Amino acid sequence: MFLIAETSVCVDCSIEHAFSVVSNMERFGEWFPEVISISSMNDLNHGEVNKTYVELVSVPLQGKRSIEIVVKESVPCSRFVTEGRLFPLLPRMEIELVTQAESKTNIIDPALINLNFLESVIISSVMNATDMRSLPRPARHARRVQ
Repeated sequence: MFLIAETSVCVDCSIEHAFSVVSNMERFGEWFPEVISISSMNDLNHGEVNKTYVELVSVPLQGKRSIEIVVKESVPCSRFVTEGRLFPLLPRMEIELVTQAESKTNIIDPALINLNFLESVIISSVMNATDMRSLPRPARHARRVQ
């Protein structure tokens, strides 16, 4: 996995309320403008591991794409993790919640992408390239996280 960005925001609400909003992926479009729609695919409660959603999202240069999103980890009032299936990328959202003060919650959201497929394409390109300086270097500024 590669960290491509990280954001942190302190919100004026309890950690319980923040977690209830973050773990309800049907509200994802409220803070991610590229989401056109998102709906539940099973009857599990929001925030439960294996809860599955289908998201319709606007992807630059590709138009509308449907993405299946699965809750992989959920620790109430602490951590919420999802993985999406958007070939060739496998976006992963790992949100951490920390109480800052009474009725204040810090939400930390690193944006992660599994670049294993892209790494193999890049390595293959490097092996076949005659001029390595002309190759794209998408992972140069990314850092690997465990």
